[in-house]
Amino acid sequence: MHVSHIISDIENLGPGRRVGVWFCGCSKNCPSCCSPELQTCKNAVEISPEELASIVNFRAAFSGATGITLSGGDPLEQEDIVRFLSLLNTPDVLVFTGYSSDELRSNGLFDQIKEHVAVLQCGRYIKEKDVGHPLMGSENQELIFLSPLFRKSYEAYIITHSRNTKFYQINQKIYFTGLPGKGERNYEQ
Repeated sequence: MHVSHIISDIENLGPGRRVGVWFCGCSKNCPSCCSPELQTCKNAVEISPEELASIVNFRAAFSGATGITLSGGDPLEQEDIVRFLSLLNTPDVLVFTGYSSDELRSNGLFDQIKEHVAVLQCGRYIKEKDVGHPLMGSENQELIFLSPLFRKSYEAYIITHSRNTKFYQINQKIYFTGLPGKGERNYEQ
C-alpha cells in the first residue's frame, strides 16, 4: 500500500475523534483537487496492509479514537485495500473516493468493501458544484451509509459542523485535515 501520512486525533473528517490515513495514488485527476500532491506515489511509504492496520489500530486505541477516515489520493485504488479494511478494529470507517457508486458496483469493489466500511463518500469533485457540505466536496458526490449503526451520528455531524481545516506539522512537512472551503486552497490543473 502507498501511504502519505497518518494523523491521530482528528475531529473534522467525521464524527468523534478519528485516525486519518492519507493514501497516495489517484488516476482521476479532478480539476481543483484539494490534494494534487497525493495523485502520484512518488513520495509514498510502501507498507503491507497488515503493518498499516497494526499502526492504525494502535493509534486508534492509544488516542481513544472512535473512528477511522481514509482519504488521499484514492484509498480504493490501493491494491490491498480490502485486506487492510478487514484488519481494522473499529467498525466506524469513513472512506473518501473519487469513484462513483455505479463504477464501484460495476467493478465489484462495492460488494468487497461494504461489510468493512460504515460510510462511503464517493464521486469526483466538481468545483462549480461545491456547496460547502462538511463531508462532500461537491453536490454531485454521494454519501452512502453502509452501516445503519452510524447513520445518526453522521447525520448529527453534518447538521452541527461546517467545513474547516486544521494544519499539522509532521517531519518538517505541513499537512491539513478537513475539506477546504471555497477559495482556501485552489489548484488549477
